Amino acid sequence: MQRFTLLHNGSVQSWQTAYLTFHIAARLGAPLQVLIIGDSTKNKMTLAQWAAQVETGGRAAGVAVETDLLMNFSLERLMDVITTTDGLFAPHHFIPDGKTAALFLDAFSCPLWVTSKESDIREMAVLVENLIEDGYLISYTKTLSYRLQQPLIGLIKEGELALTPKDETSFSSWTPLSSLSLPEITFTLKKLNISLLFITAEKAFMVGKVHCNFVILPKRRNA
Repeated sequence: MQRFTLLHNGSVQSWQTAYLTFHIAARLGAPLQVLIIGDSTKNKMTLAQWAAQVETGGRAAGVAVETDLLMNFSLERLMDVITTTDGLFAPHHFIPDGKTAALFLDAFSCPLWVTSKESDIREMAVLVENLIEDGYLISYTKTLSYRLQQPLIGLIKEGELALTPKDETSFSSWTPLSSLSLPEITFTLKKLNISLLFITAEKAFMVGKVHCNFVILPKRRNA
């Protein structure tokens, strides 16, 4: 059974991320570990109130939720607390750029869900650079699309599209891009109303440069 982890510090973006996490976890039947993050400006009563609200929201969504309070947030501290997870969900302010995303991917070796805009999933897309090298990315997103019963759009460079095997269209529609430059990607995401984009770790630099919710897959994943 899959197990997910959510980072939550009481911000508006944290609640948006929680909404998305509940939706995904409920559809996949995955239990959820929620780390309530605090600092010196927040007392434990406030954190406990956030935890109670998260637990209530999780139960309403049909998700088994376990909450833990965590002070003095750092990547090292997270590595001590998160023993195993199949997906880490975090608002953008915890993972503001590609460099930070790379550190998280190296630390946990699991899909990294980064929320920077509204949490409703209108359209999902996967950014494919090479059909062979990105095989795991395609397989992961197609399986998730099927289990979530959510359509998936494949974004791919025009030259690669001609090489797409016929069976790759089973669950996805493909949209060719003239290039994989940030302006072209940004324009296409807005045009197609994409709210959730799946990318490889090599494309993590896009975090903070493209306004979108991301799911970043690690270079390699533990079995």
